[in-house]
Amino acid sequence: MPPKTSMSEELISLGAAVDSLRAVLESIQAAIQYSTSQQPPAQNPPNALALLSDGSKLLKAQTTKLSLLLINKPFTPSEITHILNTLARSVLPALMSRLELYPVEKYTRCMREHVRATLATVLREMLSLVSCIPDNQDAILGSKRKEILACTGVVWDECDSLVHLAEKGIVEIVGEQVGGYLALLEDAITELNDWDPDGDEEEEGDEDGDQSDEGISKGVIYTPTSSDEERLGMDKFDINLQIARKSRAIKYLRLVRLLYPALRKRRISTFPNISDSTSQSDMPTPSQIQDFDAMVAHTKCFTNVADEIAGCLYENDANLLVSRLDELVEEARRCVRLTRRDWNGKEDEYTTWVDKWAERMEGLKKG
Repeated sequence: MPPKTSMSEELISLGAAVDSLRAVLESIQAAIQYSTSQQPPAQNPPNALALLSDGSKLLKAQTTKLSLLLINKPFTPSEITHILNTLARSVLPALMSRLELYPVEKYTRCMREHVRATLATVLREMLSLVSCIPDNQDAILGSKRKEILACTGVVWDECDSLVHLAEKGIVEIVGEQVGGYLALLEDAITELNDWDPDGDEEEEGDEDGDQSDEGISKGVIYTPTSSDEERLGMDKFDINLQIARKSRAIKYLRLVRLLYPALRKRRISTFPNISDSTSQSDMPTPSQIQDFDAMVAHTKCFTNVADEIAGCLYENDANLLVSRLDELVEEARRCVRLTRRDWNGKEDEYTTWVDKWAERMEGLKKG
């Protein structure tokens, strides 16, 4: 039977375990930013999503044990040390290695970036959790207790999201992601609809009215000059141009918006799914994966260009607005050319629909 260690010795071991785990977390945190997964393909590689799911469940279980030991009495340094060492020596390094099993040409850039971002959040919260571990027997109360529970909750959520990704696969995750891009585009359209180009002018007019009232009260009557009348006429003409540009921009954005539900139904949901149960023979081809990533990139780009279009309208920059609308049209053309045929290179219902959609876009462009 090993000799019983004293509390002071256990605290020393706990401090060393804390330092070791913090070093591992910081090392992985730095490595995850530059990991490119450019390793030679292995023969009969395991399903990376299945391994990711198992690793996420294990991390969640160990984090749960750790948080319970920290917030409950009695304080047991030796048990906490054991969990910290398990996390530092096996659980976290193994979970990080899963990212190396995600070459973008095999698992899509979308999935790899999703996993990378989720693991980055896990690492950040784990570092916060480690910082809450005391170096003595003092009870953890107040804000520290709340912080432990908050960090643990985030780790749980992120681990659950990785398990969800593994079970449902890339199709559902990207469908939700593209749905988010659609929501952003719809928000931009709504804001433009609500924006009144004449609003600022009315506010300026109120200020001018106050000044004229003040002039009258002093016995001074202002008579508009011919140059003033010309200026007011030009201002009104400029406002009408802004309204026309706004209307035209909204027509473009509404037409682009129609692509999202069609892409989700006919191209994203029909993509060869990658999940924890997908066999190597059922994996999509590198060409399919490349096109899939490009399609998703287009849906994100639409929202970015929409924000720039709104900015041009708000700033009344007509030349830049034309440039941004041209950019939107060209981005849409590339997306349509890319997705016109299904993942097996055949025409389908979406092909017929998107050809008509392209005609509408060209008509709007010429109009």
